[in-house]
Amino acid sequence: MHILLPYPSFAEAVGCLDDTTLLEQRNNAKNVYNAIERGRSSGYRNNHLVIKWRNHKNALALYHNFTLFAWLERGYSVKYTDFLGIIFPVYIPEWVKNKEIQEESRRILLEKNPDYYAKFNWGEDR
Repeated sequence: MHILLPYPSFAEAVGCLDDTTLLEQRNNAKNVYNAIERGRSSGYRNNHLVIKWRNHKNALALYHNFTLFAWLERGYSVKYTDFLGIIFPVYIPEWVKNKEIQEESRRILLEKNPDYYAKFNWGEDR
């Protein structure tokens, strides 16, 4: 399970994803968010993503909501109740802008779907 951040902007990060990966990201973000909400009762409480995002629940909710916006832009339907509540202001963790995280996300995407992601000429495919 990954939360992929090939760009530092959530809008750009989810906007570049193929449909299958976008849906996976939507589900992954929701699962991590739910695990944080459930706390100690969650089977995922020790998952690396839950630990990483635990203090950034609003930012994770924002990422999740951006996956829904991208889904809508592609002509798919979304229920209002799919959106996660956000308390503003939202503080985006500094590590979202980390180049290594972006490069690792790009490598994962290129491995998953090389034909689709080659068009971005990220450099990680060399």
